[in-house]
Amino acid sequence: MKRCPACRKLLPDDAMLICPYDGTPLFDTVTNLSAFTDTLITESSDSQRTIDPSLEKAKPSPIDFSEIRLTPIQIYEKIEKAALNNRDDVRRAFAGVLVDWTLSFFSASRTENTILIVLQEIDTDYHTVLCRVPLAGNERFPLVDRGDRFRVRGTIEEVDPLSINLMDVLIEKIPDDSK
Repeated sequence: MKRCPACRKLLPDDAMLICPYDGTPLFDTVTNLSAFTDTLITESSDSQRTIDPSLEKAKPSPIDFSEIRLTPIQIYEKIEKAALNNRDDVRRAFAGVLVDWTLSFFSASRTENTILIVLQEIDTDYHTVLCRVPLAGNERFPLVDRGDRFRVRGTIEEVDPLSINLMDVLIEKIPDDSK
């Protein structure tokens, strides 16, 4: 059983790492269920503790990650707020989350068949977002000006201490209205 420290909900699925209601990392165990007002335990007539029968057949609904709308900075804030021994678990829990961000171009490097694009949140100089796109059709990406804005849609592949790596990326330049 897991517990969310923010909304105090109890979740029966031990595999869950992030609260589906508010995105907060979950605690692994609950040692004293009677301390919570929203407990799932009821007293039976023979004073043995039993699970509420209405919950025995209930299956936890899967987390809808599309509802978790966090910016790269908010993702890193969640990781930094987690207990030291849980930070890697929180990082891994973001894998597979869909994102739709507006980011600032930093640089692009050509490899054999791909271009590695480095982006950052607008007006920040840390926590980069890395995207690999096919070389074909993107040969001129290294000519983009630093600071140009892009809409980036994709799936988080991995969150490491200094960057968020995206896969299945769609990148669209946002026109500069000042020209």
